Amino acid sequence: MKPAQRGISLAEQIYRNLRSAIIGGQIAAGTRLREVELAEMLGASRTPLREALSRLAGDGLLTPLSKGGVEVADVESERDDIHAIRVGLECVAIRLAALRATKEELAQLFGLVEEREAMEIADAEGRSANNARFHDLIREMSRNPRLVAMVAQYQEFFLDADRLSRLDEEASRRAGREHRGIAEAIAARDPDRAETALRQHIERAYESLKASR
Repeated sequence: MKPAQRGISLAEQIYRNLRSAIIGGQIAAGTRLREVELAEMLGASRTPLREALSRLAGDGLLTPLSKGGVEVADVESERDDIHAIRVGLECVAIRLAALRATKEELAQLFGLVEEREAMEIADAEGRSANNARFHDLIREMSRNPRLVAMVAQYQEFFLDADRLSRLDEEASRRAGREHRGIAEAIAARDPDRAETALRQHIERAYESLKASR
């Protein structure tokens, strides 16, 4: 984990740092987190640390212990359930996007498709950033801020560069083709087709990621 940098909202920095480490597996399930040790490691006082730990517990990533303190929850065992929630939310978003997207947004979406198609398979960081922006834009096109916020709670369980780098070349190229199909369905203003294309895309990617673990 990176040391926290002092500045605006130190608690937010600590929260994101720890959240990323837990979801990414750098902090193993069952690990007990002690405030004194964490404060020293992160270079922070215990007040913002406690605020961050409280938020993580609210996210379901930490479990309070009867004797005090917290331990890291078993996120991996919940991944299938989280995936099901994400699929439902994403499908609602894309149906709205198919009805509400502007011409300018559609141009941006196809720009991302073309950028992805031109990328080298080895560029996992680039593909991750492109993938995140592609899905973010679809959610933004839904014009539903509450829905966008709900999806944001779960997207980092699936969209990081490390997981995308585990996809084989064929799976990666297929994902790129599916992005184009999704964009075309939105541009056609066809919510049913768009939902089907997105659902198949997410399910295939998830199965590929599960197979690679």
